[in-house]
This record gives sequence, structure tokens and C-alpha cells, in this order.
Amino acid sequence: MIYQGMSMGPEEHDSVHSASTGLFSGPDIAGQVEELEKRVAQQACKDLTLAAAAGKTSDVVRSIELGGDVDTTLNTFTPLMRAATWGHVDTLATLIAEGADMFATDRQGRTALDWSRIARRDKAARILERAMENEIRYRREATKAVRGDKELWAVIEANARHAREVAHAVNARDLKEVKRIVDRAQLTRDKFVSVCDRLGFRRREEANERARESSCGGSGEAPASTVEQALSVCPTPPTAAEKPSVAALATPWTAEDGTEPNDGSLLRRIPVFFLDAEGRGGTTALALATIENDAETVRRLMKEGADPGVEASSGHTALSWAAVCGFDLVAAELLLGNNTNKRSRSSSSSSSGSSRSGPMQDAINAVTRSTLVEGKTALHNAAFNGNSGVVVLLLDRLRDLLLRDGFAKPRQADGAGPGLGWFHPFRDFVRRKDNQGLTARELAQQAGYDEVVTLLDNADGRIEVWEAGERAQEHASERVECGNEGCRHRDRRDRMERHERTECPRRPAGCPACGKKLAAGDLPQHEEKECEKRMDACPNAFLGCYDVMPHERISAHIRHMCKFRRVDCRRGCGASVIARDLDSHEQDHCRLSKHPCVFGCGEKITKAKMDAHIKKDCRKRKVRCRLGCGSNVDAGELQHHEQEVCTQPCRWEGCGERLGPLVRRELHEQSLCPERPAECPHGCGIRYACSSVPCAGSCIHPLVSIEGA
Repeated sequence: MIYQGMSMGPEEHDSVHSASTGLFSGPDIAGQVEELEKRVAQQACKDLTLAAAAGKTSDVVRSIELGGDVDTTLNTFTPLMRAATWGHVDTLATLIAEGADMFATDRQGRTALDWSRIARRDKAARILERAMENEIRYRREATKAVRGDKELWAVIEANARHAREVAHAVNARDLKEVKRIVDRAQLTRDKFVSVCDRLGFRRREEANERARESSCGGSGEAPASTVEQALSVCPTPPTAAEKPSVAALATPWTAEDGTEPNDGSLLRRIPVFFLDAEGRGGTTALALATIENDAETVRRLMKEGADPGVEASSGHTALSWAAVCGFDLVAAELLLGNNTNKRSRSSSSSSSGSSRSGPMQDAINAVTRSTLVEGKTALHNAAFNGNSGVVVLLLDRLRDLLLRDGFAKPRQADGAGPGLGWFHPFRDFVRRKDNQGLTARELAQQAGYDEVVTLLDNADGRIEVWEAGERAQEHASERVECGNEGCRHRDRRDRMERHERTECPRRPAGCPACGKKLAAGDLPQHEEKECEKRMDACPNAFLGCYDVMPHERISAHIRHMCKFRRVDCRRGCGASVIARDLDSHEQDHCRLSKHPCVFGCGEKITKAKMDAHIKKDCRKRKVRCRLGCGSNVDAGELQHHEQEVCTQPCRWEGCGERLGPLVRRELHEQSLCPERPAECPHGCGIRYACSSVPCAGSCIHPLVSIEGA
């Protein structure tokens, strides 16, 4: 035997070759075969050790498949120790998953964990630590389960005792005694299942489900030997290879030598609920009531927890017996009463390949279940025996269950029906073939039952209608891309038409104002900012212009018509004002507009020159008399004032001088005017003008010479 990367030595190869050449030759054929198998196993053990040391996981798996012992030793070293020493984590995980003894020691008392630590293989050490912790925890729990509460074992013993009683009653075909045992037992399936779970038992229906899956081609893939699985590895308690007898169920497990287990492993027997105990020929109490056509007893047993799916050693279930015998009423009780059975069931694949579980799926499985012996369903049996009533019951019941189950799941796109594939179990049920490769219709046709053939043809026609509807739904649910250019939206086909017509932003659309063709997604921006026909408000709305008009008229409105547009002063002052206030500005506020003089001189002066006019040029401005009279007169009247009002002629005759103001004139008249009258200084009493010679020759009191004076 040659493996990748390694081969047998010359001696081993010659030994095997010599054995193979002499195979089936001579009288002792069995001995030669045994010797050959022994040599192959020895070589597989050696190759297993070498492959583990080299880290070749695929070769390790092949050696184990050829009979190599995972705990074989070479120089007291196991393959697990070699893989741990060299740090081959994948090979290590594979060996742990295959059940290698992690606690085995070499001649020095070291385990695989010790060697991984010595070699400083940290990752391998972590894997072994986690796996050994799980193993120790499991062994403790297993030991506790074996030596558990006596009350739990008392329930198992009571169940076994009642099972023996039910088996005797079934053998005696005494259904009344079965009823009395049920009344006396006071044991429900829920309690029985709970006790079995706490003790770690695996129930018989689980083993039957696994056997059914394997017979139907179920995938039993072995877990990959990865590091993650090695970290969570926890060995499963082994189960008995053969079905135990009813009497053996009352005794807790003991080792073959009669001692209690000391390594924590459990060899679990498969307990059976007492109502499912079998009598001679593999007949159960429920099957007996079905054969006797006792619908009332069937209803009672179903209510108490009897399993209608139990397949007896004869290969029949209670429902298959009702189908064979054609008992419509009993079949209806078995089909409709399945929902009242509240027993706990493990989640397992149904015969149609579904992984769903729960009361609804249990009811579906009860209808579609096929026997292990012949692979026949109740429909096969009913069709082969021409029991059309049972055929109708089976088809209608399964259809109703599937519809209820389908409506409870996510609906199709329009929400008008159950989800896709709801009828697939119905199709598989109608078209399923037994172990001989025959469908129910073919069996009925061979037996000559035309009515059953017609019923099954009608069922097949309904299936074709449903398949056509499913294909239409699948076609409608196919995801396609939007057909509008530039849109990458993907959606279901049945939604895409509405999307393309009403929702797609790239669908063709026309502007309602200007009629321009463009994408619908661009239409809002076009209508808001680009369309020439769009209605726009005047940009001066914030100033008070609320006119709305087509966009194409906005420019002309702003330039010529808007009362709130900004315009320049027509007088050239450089000011920019609102058009509505232009006249007011030009009349009252423009610096170049002419206004009447504020003093009323009658002239119109610009505002810029008004101050200069008032100060210098206005005839009505008030000015003070320059002659000092203190009067404020109009500038235009100043000359007249000074000449005619403020100055007067001297009152003395002959002076002729005009003087002003009054004080000056009085001073002049009194003291300065040469023509003022004066008295003679000699006291003669003569008055004369100051410019004249005083009393010339006529003074009567001359004191001095006039000339000397």
C-alpha cells in the first residue's frame, strides 16, 4: 500500500505481496484472509505513526480508514504525541476528533500535552488543554448521570414495567387491558422524555430518523478535522448496536464485567415509551387498535402520547396499517390527532429533506413518513390496496398542513399566497418511489384500481398547476436590471415594470411647461432652475415685489417694470435708489436737484450750493449793518439801510455831511461839526458857528485879543 510521501519498506512490501499472491489458494482460505488483514492493519498503524510525525493529515485519515489504531505505539510514542511534539495542529485535531487517548503516557510518564510544552508548541498545547478540559468535564457529567437521582431511574423502571404489561396485553389482543394500564400508569410522554434527556438517553425515534436519512441518501458528512473542532470536541456516548429488549430497560447500564464504569463513558440503551412497546410480530398498542378498527381507543392512545410514527419490526406504522386495511375513520384519527400529541421531538430532517422542526413539521412528517423495511408510505399502502378514502384523506390532510405551514412563512412578493416551494413535500409524497422503484400510482395501476389512479392523476395535475405557478413566481421574482439608460437599479421582475414606469429616476419624462424631453430625475432641477417657461417670483420679493411671471420675462421685468429695481438718479448725482422712490429722491434728496432758497429770495439753488448761497449770495440773508448801528438787515437792503436808514445829514445848516449811526452823528453834531452853534467864551451871550471868528468886533467883554485867543 503506497501513500503520498511515504511507502512501505521492501520487507513489508514483499510480505504483503506474497500474501496477496496466495490469496484464496489452498484449503485454509479464512486463515489466509485473516493473516492478510492483520498485516494490512499492522502496516496501517506504522504508516499512521509516520504520517502523524510528518503532519500529513490526509495520510492519517487513510491509515485510520484501513484499520490503523489511533492509539498505536511505536517506541511507546503514540501518533498524538508525535503530532503534538512537531506542532502539526491539523493532524492533532484530526486525531482528537477520531478519539485518540489524550491521557496516554510514554515510558517516562509524559502525555502528548507534556511533549507539546517541552517542544514549545504553544498552539498545539492550547488545543490539547481545551480538549482535555472538555473530556474531563464530560466524564464527570457522564458519571453523575449514571449515578444520578434514584427518582429518575425509578421512572425508567416504572416505564419498563408498564411496557412489559402493554406488550403482554398486545400479545393477548386485549385493548381493554391496555386502557387499564394507561389509567394506572399516570406517566406522560413529556415526563418520560424529560427523564431520558436528564439521564442522557437517546430515544429510539432519533435512531430511526438517522437510519431513515441514511437509507434515503442523506448526507452524513464527517466533520472536517480543523483546529476549531478540536477545541470544542466532546465525545458522544456510544449507543447499543442492537435494539434492547423491554426487560433490559429497567436496569441501569453496567460494564460487561458487571462493574460500574470508571472512565466516564456511557453505553446508552435506547428506552421506549411504554405505549410504544411492541408485542409479538412488532405490533404496538396503537397498531393493534388500528387493526381492530377501534377509533375511540386510537383517539385515547394518541391523547396519552402514543407515537403514530413508530415503525414496528414488521415494517408497518399505525397509519400504514390503517392504509392497508382501509379504515377511513381510524386514519382520520391518526392524521388529525397528531397535533394533540405534545411530545418533545428532536430536530431532525424530514423525509422530504426539510430541516424544519416543530408541531407542524411533526404532523407533516407523520403523513409523509416511509417505512425502513420497504420504503413505502401510507399512500403506497392505500393505493396498492385500493383504499380510495384513505388516499383522499392523506392527500387532503397533507395539502392543508402544507398550506397552513406555507402561510405562516414569508409570503411571495404580492402577499397573495404561501411562499415558494410550499407544495414540494406534497409533490415528493405523491411521486415518491418505494424500495422497488414504484410510485403509488404505479402500484394502483398494477393492482387495477382505476379510481385510485384517477385520484392520483388529479393530484399530479394539481402539482403541475402549482409547478407552473411556481415557475411564474420564480420568473417574476428573478432579479433584473432596469431598462432605462443610466439606471443600475436591480429588483424583482414583477416590480421592475412599475419601477420603470413610475419610480425610475432615469425614465423618460417631459417638462409640462416647455415640453423638453429629459430624465424624470432631472425634471425637478429643470423645473426649478432651467426651464424658460417656469413661473418665477421677482428676485426683488424681499424688498416687496410679489409679482410672479414666466422665467423668460424675469429679465425684462427686472430691467424695466419692477418698482423695486435699483435705478440711478437721472440728475447724475451717482445715487442708486428704488425706482418707486426715484421721483421723491430727485425732488427732495438728490444733491443736484434745485430747491427754492429757504430765506425766500426767489432763487432755486442745488442742494450742494445751498449752504454757500445762504452764506454769501442770498439777498434775504440777514447781515449786520457795517456802520455799527447793530441792525440785522437783508443783504439786499444793506446798502439802502446804510445809505438811507442808518446815515442822516448833520442837522447843522451848512455842514452837509451825512453820518451814521445815531451815536456818531450825535457826537459829530455836538462836538465835531464845525457848523454847530457855540456861545461866546467871554460870556457875551452871542452864539455863533464854531467855524466862524467868535464875536469879531462885537464882543462886549473882550478880555484878550481875539487873535491872541
